Amino acid sequence: MVCVPYLLTKRKLGLKIGFLISPSVDGEGPAMLAQRLGAHVIRGSATNTGARALRDFYLAIAKETISPYLNPDGPRGPRYEFKSGALVISQLSGKPIVPISFAASRVWRLRSWDRFVVPWLFSRVVIAVGEPVQVSRVLKPDDLSALQVKLAAELQGLYERAREKL
Repeated sequence: MVCVPYLLTKRKLGLKIGFLISPSVDGEGPAMLAQRLGAHVIRGSATNTGARALRDFYLAIAKETISPYLNPDGPRGPRYEFKSGALVISQLSGKPIVPISFAASRVWRLRSWDRFVVPWLFSRVVIAVGEPVQVSRVLKPDDLSALQVKLAAELQGLYERAREKL
């Protein structure tokens, strides 16, 4: 998915993309790549440095007008289950969530729990973008759960639409 940060960086569309990348040694390569492509990098993990990562993301959005890119199923899954982190960041910042999914004609599929995919060079990639979702500052637990289910379904639908267009 190297093409996404490059296409969405300040040089192309006026957006400043931010990525939450693990502070572990495993995150060094992706962090360097993202920075080289002009993206803002926030080092953190939902499991180990969650509060600090949340604060850093909020400050990046509020002060530096960074548009964060998050994988909503979290670092440990389960796959396709929308975690609350993106919702909390949206609540705190007052910024909407824009669901985005993609499909590619040829990919490498990593053997990790999430089956992460990386498009082959020169493969066809279709990116599907959903309508922005504004998250209320005050949500009841049931409303939060319903919104998580709705956004997970939206992402799955966007993926299916992208696959149909390949």
